[in-house]
Amino acid sequence: MVLSYLIKGTFWLTAAGLITRTAGFFYKIFLSRIIGAEEIGLFQLCMPLYTFCLAAASGGIQTALSRFIAEAEAKKDPEETRCFLRIALFLTFFISLLLAFCLWCFSDVIAVRFLLETRCQWLLQLLALSLPFCAGHACLIGYFLGKKQAGITALSQLIEQGVRILTAVLCCLFLSGRTTHGASVLALGTLAGEGAACLYCLLHLPRLSFGRLHDKPLYIRPVAKHIFAIAAPLSLCRMMLCILQAIEAALLPQQLQRYGLSASDALSCYGILSGMVLPLLLFPTAVTGSFGMLLLPLISEAQTLRHESRIVSVSKISFFGSLLLGLFFSSFFFLSGDVVGRLLFDSEEAGHCIRSLALLCPLLYSSTTLTGILHGLGKTAALSVQSTAGFLLRLLFVLFAVPRFGLAGYVPGLLVSQLFLVIATLCLLGEGLQQPLFSLPELLLPVLPGLIAVGIMLLLDSRIPWLGACSWGSLLVHTALLFLFFSASVICGYFPAIYEKN
Repeated sequence: MVLSYLIKGTFWLTAAGLITRTAGFFYKIFLSRIIGAEEIGLFQLCMPLYTFCLAAASGGIQTALSRFIAEAEAKKDPEETRCFLRIALFLTFFISLLLAFCLWCFSDVIAVRFLLETRCQWLLQLLALSLPFCAGHACLIGYFLGKKQAGITALSQLIEQGVRILTAVLCCLFLSGRTTHGASVLALGTLAGEGAACLYCLLHLPRLSFGRLHDKPLYIRPVAKHIFAIAAPLSLCRMMLCILQAIEAALLPQQLQRYGLSASDALSCYGILSGMVLPLLLFPTAVTGSFGMLLLPLISEAQTLRHESRIVSVSKISFFGSLLLGLFFSSFFFLSGDVVGRLLFDSEEAGHCIRSLALLCPLLYSSTTLTGILHGLGKTAALSVQSTAGFLLRLLFVLFAVPRFGLAGYVPGLLVSQLFLVIATLCLLGEGLQQPLFSLPELLLPVLPGLIAVGIMLLLDSRIPWLGACSWGSLLVHTALLFLFFSASVICGYFPAIYEKN
């Protein structure tokens, strides 16, 4: 039952994520040719502030609602479910409307003094209108995940992206090439997409969700207190991360110039890293991210029912599954990073960067899974502190290592900060489970297929010249052989052995 839920839910959410990412990729190509790069740049200039407001309005409430709904469902208490849903929606819409009002009223000041671009004023007002819908959509996604209805969540994402693209295309046709309004097309698409997705989720709420609640001790004030206890630290952490990411985005090109690069080369280097390499490395998180979202209600339900053995077994299988996926892509990018960089981006610098950051994959993917488990266990506050500390550690490398070593000083910063985060989350998880998640031999076991595969592939590349050539054929052979090695490690009983021990 648990395995079936995880497989089906991950499939639906991953499929929706891949479809929306692919559609978004071609959507950006279409818009770049119709409205131009400058208009897209204006819209992107407003997005950090919009993301910050969204994190404040719904970032933590979504996670808190998912956890509490799962607990209420485990106790089979529909009254408590309705109560948490109503209070969470009220808080979400109240905060988002307040932020939207501020964003609308002070859009001229923000555009002129902070964004240094007067043309952003109208965009900020349009984004202010979409903020309540986007926050409500995020909150309702948390509800449906807590109810284990991943299909509704996946379909709402497809509706949001579909309506967004359709609206933008129709607006482009209506405006007939008047690129002075190009950025407004993107904002209108966001408004229409989030509005449609929010409406779809509202229509799928049960009829009794907003029925009369009986007088119970667990009502407005206690429920709001429960929600804030989880949501507040998580929202503050996400808001802080938004600020830190903006600081990093501004600092890194400047620090690269201090290293000796020209302004143009520094921006080019930063663009390769943030626009090519990291999105490619993060692409498989469409799977682990979906898995992490599904783990939160599952772990919360098991904790409510005091099924400690289920928590341990699900945690182990999910962690080692994401670790194996990370090791597979780590081996692939290490072996074929140069080829991938040249074939996909026509850039040798991108290829070298992909190969140097290959070790980041198992850390990134396993961290996503661990985050879902810890949110399910209610370790939100401690996890928020760890996430902020990890990012601050990365900023230290930007401040002190990049001016001396260039981009080669930033790569260790990414690895060290992510390694710190994984170790810290594992320690926190061991504390929550009151036992270590794995022994050292269990941790080393999944590494062996990757090491063997890399060794054999390097040997084959040296003996068979065309395997090391820059071609799609060599890339497919590398992928197929790596897949065989890692499939063998699973078939040989690794996962059954973990499951039987728990």
